Amino acid sequence: MKIFIDLDDVLVDFSIAALAEVGCPVNSWSYRTNLSKWNPEWGFDIILAANTLHPSKNFTREEFWNALPERFWERLTETPEYKLILAHSYNLAGSENVFILTAPTNQPYVAQAKMKWMQANRPVPPEQLIITKRKDACADDTSLLIDDSDKNINAFVKAGGNALLVPRPWNSLHGIDTYGYLANAFRLMEFARRS
Repeated sequence: MKIFIDLDDVLVDFSIAALAEVGCPVNSWSYRTNLSKWNPEWGFDIILAANTLHPSKNFTREEFWNALPERFWERLTETPEYKLILAHSYNLAGSENVFILTAPTNQPYVAQAKMKWMQANRPVPPEQLIITKRKDACADDTSLLIDDSDKNINAFVKAGGNALLVPRPWNSLHGIDTYGYLANAFRLMEFARRS
């Protein structure tokens, strides 16, 4: 079994930290509290969220992404589910079979900054970081994707993989207790593996 884990908003607090970085009235130190400010109607659109929450600025897509400097990506903090996800993933597949997947942005320094984050935090060895928008390219019947995007999950399953959607306000599981949902899902997977 191989497990592929999305980085942003699954292992690290990206969305709330990004909104704070561009000046939206959110406190990046309180991930769970600030997720409640995310309107599910915004879906997976962080630019819409920023433009709705910011008191005076209306960002273009380019302005928003350019407002996130290299140091921002290097300093992202863990989500409350970080340890739970990694511990169960290591238990299910072994640490050598756990990979971090993350999508690139148009800024050339982001891939390097994510690599620096990996080197500093070591959830897996840096060589187990895969930067791609095509997460479904990693799918087969022995692989599992853990992601917060319905689109990524659906594409991975369609390509023959297994998937676990992390509840967030922008996906179809909004309103569900994320920690409890994931803990139960992992318990079921571990039970099925032992059976």
